Amino acid sequence: MVTLAAASVVGQEWGYFGDVGPEHWGGLSPEFATCGTGEEQSPINFGHSRFRSFHRSLRLDYGPTEGEIFNNGHTIEVETHGENFIELDREKYQLVQFHFHSPSEHRLLGRGFDMELHLVHQSAAGRLAVVGLLLRRGNSSGGLSPIFEQLPDDVGVHHPLEEFDARDLLPRNLANYRYAGSLTTPPCS
Repeated sequence: MVTLAAASVVGQEWGYFGDVGPEHWGGLSPEFATCGTGEEQSPINFGHSRFRSFHRSLRLDYGPTEGEIFNNGHTIEVETHGENFIELDREKYQLVQFHFHSPSEHRLLGRGFDMELHLVHQSAAGRLAVVGLLLRRGNSSGGLSPIFEQLPDDVGVHHPLEEFDARDLLPRNLANYRYAGSLTTPPCS
């Protein structure tokens, strides 16, 4: 996993540590103001207060996928090409990319995880829906192996990925929490 301390997005440097870390994001740029003033900000701690209820099912249709992998300056990201959808409230959202956060951003009953995978989907109307998976270190990488075997070292250079099955990225049990929130990085919208 490659995560860099700072990079430039929308012309403004931000990162995870020091003067450009999360506690300062809202003041780094007017475009990032929501990072400091937003009311439904992510990440959150599941299992407490209003996040106690599970959604038992997640309607999705994933399959063979192609894509490009690259180091975006903050994490490893995969832009996807294929027919991979989730359905929320009768609206379809297509998987457009996924990326990693290490350690996890979200917590469960106050406990963090080794890594978090964010599967980012977009509707035809431009709305986003992100499926976050909390990951623990194990003996194998499972469905992530084809991705981890092709991790790039160079920043900003897109590398084609061999076809993989996006269903293999998901656990068998799709019980989940669902909430309205924000992006977890600037601009935090």
